[in-house]
Order: sequence, then C-alpha cells, then structure tokens
Amino acid sequence: MLVATKNRVVLPDHVQRDVPLSSFTAYGVGGFADYFCVPENVSELTSAIKWANEENIPFFVLGSGSNVLISDEGYQGLIIHMVDCCKEIKMIDETTIDVGAAVNLYDLVLFAEKRSLNGIVHLSGIPGTLGGAVHMNAGAFVGEIGDAIKVISLVTSEGLIRDITSDQAEFGYRQAPGIVSDIISGCIISLKKGNREIMATQRKDYLNKRKTKQPLRFKSCGSVFKRPPGDFAGRLIQVAGLKGKKIGDAQVSDKHANFILNKGKATASDIYNLITYVQKRVYENSGILLEPEVKLVGFGDYL
Repeated sequence: MLVATKNRVVLPDHVQRDVPLSSFTAYGVGGFADYFCVPENVSELTSAIKWANEENIPFFVLGSGSNVLISDEGYQGLIIHMVDCCKEIKMIDETTIDVGAAVNLYDLVLFAEKRSLNGIVHLSGIPGTLGGAVHMNAGAFVGEIGDAIKVISLVTSEGLIRDITSDQAEFGYRQAPGIVSDIISGCIISLKKGNREIMATQRKDYLNKRKTKQPLRFKSCGSVFKRPPGDFAGRLIQVAGLKGKKIGDAQVSDKHANFILNKGKATASDIYNLITYVQKRVYENSGILLEPEVKLVGFGDYL
C-alpha cells in the first residue's frame, strides 16, 4: 500500500515521515529524519531501498545507534532502522553460527559461550548490533569480528540480495571497504570448540577492563577516533592537554581521552564541534590527523 503525502512523495505503508532521531542513538541527540522505516523482514528492507532509489532519496542504515552522531538538523533522506529485521540466530553445524544483522553483539557472545564456542569472547562489552560491528570490523584486545566471519549476506544499495565471502569484504582496521555501500542482513560465523568456564571468566575480565578504563556513566559513542598507526588516539589527545575540555555540555572524558561525553544537555553541534576541535589541536601538537571512528550523519565536510 502507498500513501500520498502533502509534497506529493508517495510513501510505502511501512515508511514514516518526520521522525525524531535522538532516542535512537547512544548520544541521545539528533534532529528529525525526513523519512524513517523499521523493516520487519528482508522483503520490506529491499522494497524501502528500491523506493528510495526511485524517489532519488538518500538513505542511511541505523542499527543500535552506538557509533553514530546525527546532526541537530537531522537527516534529509530515509533512515532504515534495523532493529526488527534479521534478528535470528541459529546453529548450522557444531561450530558454525548463522546470525542476523540485528542481533546484539553481546547476545551473540553469550550464545557462543553457552555452546562452548570460542573465538569472539574478546568482543564482550562492545555495544551495538552485528551489522554495525561487521561494517566497522569492530574489535578489542586480541582480535576483530572479521576474523570469525565466513560469509556475509547483503542487500545492495540497489536493493538486490547477494552473499560474499569474508575476503571480498576486505576487512582492515575498523573498516570493510568491500561492503561500504551495502546493507548487511546476516553473517555465517565459524568458531572453535572451547572451554565454557574459561570463556566465562575471560568475558567477565573483558567487561571489568571496560568498566575500569572507560567512562560508562555518561552517554557516548565509545571511541571517537581510530587508533593511528603506532600510537593511540587517547594518548595523543591527553598529551595535547585536552582531557576535560568542554564545548557546551560535551566533554572530553577525564577517564579516557578518546571518549567524548554528553554530560546531559549536549547538542549534536556541541559534540561535533568538540570532535573537530580535538582533531585540530592534536594535529597541531603531533602532526597526526586523527580519523573519526564515529559515523557522522547529516554534517557537511569534515576536517
């Protein structure tokens, strides 16, 4: 079913208009999406993409919103919120798991641990869903999620369905260039048999490390900048004297300098301006241009 709107754009019945985005992001900020949909299955996902292409409307896929900053002006296009689509998780054989893109990463860790499957316990505590984690090749401590992936199921930017191998994704540090324009619907993950009690202990240790080292009291996107070769973004920010630096109600964490916090009433502009300020000051101090890990949505050119 299609619904006509006042500006003559015809909406599919699963697409809404003028939806506020602040409640869908970890930062708790962001303006309105011109269009917004929550597909319940891959068929609705592909139809939404094809509709956006037919109407010449840009689209952006939002998972849990844990690694994204959306402008106060919102998004002039279609936000596809992947929370109801692709939530299945099942065993293929004794060591292989078929996982939907909307599965929470920590739920996947627990699923594997319960079945004594080792290989992803180090991802414990990383917020977000599988789809977002794969797109950025999320990792921590001893490895990245791309290490465990065999096959990725995708919906292309044209709304076509295809599967690719892990090699075709071209996984690198916090990136997967081979799938940058595609939407992930699921993955096949290959793990190894392990000891459940040892993995449970490791999981708790990883969670404790995060609680000890990271500021979890206030809203944030996690690490703002990627780790530069041979160094750490947090160290560079700290030696530039930026711990505690504030713009509006956004603040560089005193606990971990690669975290920018929403202390309560920060706007997206406060956070964005602090990101660019930190980037500029670190470059002036060290000659290293930090690359953002957080996805910036609805902003103009980035420094």
